Amino acid sequence: MDFNVRGIYLDKFWLGGSYRHQDAIVAMVGYKYYEFSIGYAYDITLSNIRQFSSGSHEIVLTLLLNKVGQNLYKTDPGTYKKKKGKFRPVRMF
Repeated sequence: MDFNVRGIYLDKFWLGGSYRHQDAIVAMVGYKYYEFSIGYAYDITLSNIRQFSSGSHEIVLTLLLNKVGQNLYKTDPGTYKKKKGKFRPVRMF
């Protein structure tokens, strides 16, 4: 059984944690840049395997794709505005 929590700040930074029952505690951190996201996690082992491993490091790279059927209009990377169920471009200047 896993328990997870993640908080997002300014739609760019995220911090989280996870607990795997009798297996591991995980600390996570990440950054979102337009459609890309990079994250890092460290697993602290709690099970008997900890005699041989002090934990593990993970790097996660994510590319966010549009959902099928969504109508996205884009002017600059990352500048979306949702209005009446559809995304519309946001004017920057």
